[in-house]
Amino acid sequence: MVKVRRELKTHVSRNARTNVRNFCAAILGSLLVSTSVNAASDQPNFVVVMADDLGYGDLGVYGSTLIKTPNLDRMALNGARFDSFYSSANICTAARGGLLTGRYPIRLGLVNDVARPTNDIHLAEEEITIAEALQPLGYRTGLFGKWHLGSRVEWSPMNAGFDTYYGVLHSNDMLPLELYSQETMIEDPVYRRRSRSAIPSRRWRLSKTVLSMTILSFFIYRTAFLTFPLYHRAIRRTVRCRTLW
Repeated sequence: MVKVRRELKTHVSRNARTNVRNFCAAILGSLLVSTSVNAASDQPNFVVVMADDLGYGDLGVYGSTLIKTPNLDRMALNGARFDSFYSSANICTAARGGLLTGRYPIRLGLVNDVARPTNDIHLAEEEITIAEALQPLGYRTGLFGKWHLGSRVEWSPMNAGFDTYYGVLHSNDMLPLELYSQETMIEDPVYRRRSRSAIPSRRWRLSKTVLSMTILSFFIYRTAFLTFPLYHRAIRRTVRCRTLW
């Protein structure tokens, strides 16, 4: 796998690599959420949060009164707030491909459908992600949440520049839905309607995994684990759940 991956990398043009580096520089400059500097390095640590189905008007800082988003509002007030910022696509797989590579999803072959257990749609191995570009600079990279750029283990984030992975490979409205730590399945099926007692232990495992990364300079890509069930419930319950943001 590694040998094949390296051979594929040799076919990536110098311009493509330059574009990815420029994209990473833009991300570092505009999407910094955590700017703490490690004592052993002058490189900033940063976290990129990807929120599924979150519209411009859904946040309190942009005027929403229906949904309470105190944590995101606080981040906006203490940092930078954009009034003109566009996603590369409006669906899960294409948007994630565009964000992680800085390329148009149509050039990634990710626009025909989203990645599902029933199809072969995935991020090609020759594509360079932000995580891959940062690793040579000494960054530890981690993804926590939904990947949705390939529904097979061989297409997992571990093969796209991430040192640490804790999450699901696709949306929770697709089956089978399995929880992975690195490339090891640790929960099948993932909690969706069972007792809430399953949630604290999962959060504890996630917290320990994140903390283990913060010794060195790090890049964390955080996405939602379970998104779609919220939209199948009464609006009152939906608003209460989304207050977590």
